[in-house]
Amino acid sequence: MILAGICQNGEGFPPNIVLLVNALKHSGWKKAYPTETTWRDIIYEVVRKTDWRKVKKDVENFLERPQDLGIFTKENVLNLLKEHSG
Repeated sequence: MILAGICQNGEGFPPNIVLLVNALKHSGWKKAYPTETTWRDIIYEVVRKTDWRKVKKDVENFLERPQDLGIFTKENVLNLLKEHSG
């Protein structure tokens, strides 16, 4: 999961770019594909434009601890992406 990659060891590690690009191709993505250096900026823009209520609704059933939903905010995700960008 991309969020786990952002948080790991405080510095993060990139998602599997090949798998990410393949998923984007299959989803009909029409913009530039992410690279090792651009993926955070691309994800940042997608998160920024996303209706976070829908994201939380999709995610809530997969959480082991429902209280974790309280820290899974758009602002927290955007800050993580921003903090670890080049």
